[in-house]
Amino acid sequence: MGTFDLFHAGTNPMPNATLAWTAVSAQLIKFNILTAQRFIGYSVAGLSEVKIRLADTDGDHVSDEADTYANISLGGRIDSDKDGIPNDCDAACISTGMSADSDDDNDGVLDVNDVFPLISLAGRTDTDGDGVPDSCDANCLSTGLVADALPNDATEYLDTDADLIGNNTDDDDDGDSVLDVNDAFPLISVTGYTDTDNDGRPNDCDTACVALGMTADTDDARLSAYSHQCIINLLY
Repeated sequence: MGTFDLFHAGTNPMPNATLAWTAVSAQLIKFNILTAQRFIGYSVAGLSEVKIRLADTDGDHVSDEADTYANISLGGRIDSDKDGIPNDCDAACISTGMSADSDDDNDGVLDVNDVFPLISLAGRTDTDGDGVPDSCDANCLSTGLVADALPNDATEYLDTDADLIGNNTDDDDDGDSVLDVNDAFPLISVTGYTDTDNDGRPNDCDTACVALGMTADTDDARLSAYSHQCIINLLY
């Protein structure tokens, strides 16, 4: 919200008009007039809004003020942070004079280091600089971000079993004693369910089990039968 002097063709100013503004797009700002003064014979209270279109020399819907390449149109290329720099830039794009954006969400974390390169941190604390906030409330979660389970380690952000070993390093992410390489559900613990062949898939799967994301094993005794066959072979 701000206070401005309104002019009509450079004359008859309305001094100190109080306006509230919202961004309609990268180049269009809408001002709502809050004061009920009269302006050139018309009641300002009768006007619902004033729209001011910002300069956009290259016509790519990014205002010149925000456009890194104000004289080179994006040409329909994706620009997530609306800074006039395309997320990706192929040979044709480069030939126009542009280059790819190294920080698509403009949050200060380069895409190569950013776990969420298209979702801005929006000022949230990120101690290890991996693009994942140290903490994440409901508003943060609604953007698609999550809290960093290991906020001091830029190589890790998920720790499914909360054992302080990040999933990238942990060989048993869900902590159910079935190694990830053998686990049908490496991120869902089979703990508490019978798993005869130790493949991370429960013999039986009730409603609660299904709700977790697992399904019942259709070959429960595979390992047991194999072991039994080995014993028979040894005996003969």
